[in-house]
Amino acid sequence: MKALETAGALGQTLLQILEARIELFGVEYRFEKARLAALVGFACLAAASLVLAGVAGIVALAMATPEHYQTLVMAAVSGFFLLILVLSIAAAVYLMDHKRTPFTETRSELRKDAQCISSLLKKRK
Repeated sequence: MKALETAGALGQTLLQILEARIELFGVEYRFEKARLAALVGFACLAAASLVLAGVAGIVALAMATPEHYQTLVMAAVSGFFLLILVLSIAAAVYLMDHKRTPFTETRSELRKDAQCISSLLKKRK
């Protein structure tokens, strides 16, 4: 009877571990989804800024007249949009974070669980 109770307790513990890991996976999934949405947003902002910088540059060339201030203002506007482009690219690169992989915490916890269970099984033998 004691073995049956022990097996039941072990099964319940394993189910609780599985439930915690699924919950952790869900949290990380939501985080990755938000990260991807931000990355797409920055990419769209970068593309729009590039187009606006190009348009402003073309307008600056078209408006190039002896009046030096018009060209200077349009060049400043182009520079502003290019700055937004550079900042958007920098933000996208920051979000990508080359060293971070998705679901790192979930995989780490699952590895720990597997090691713990395998060590328990080895002790039983």
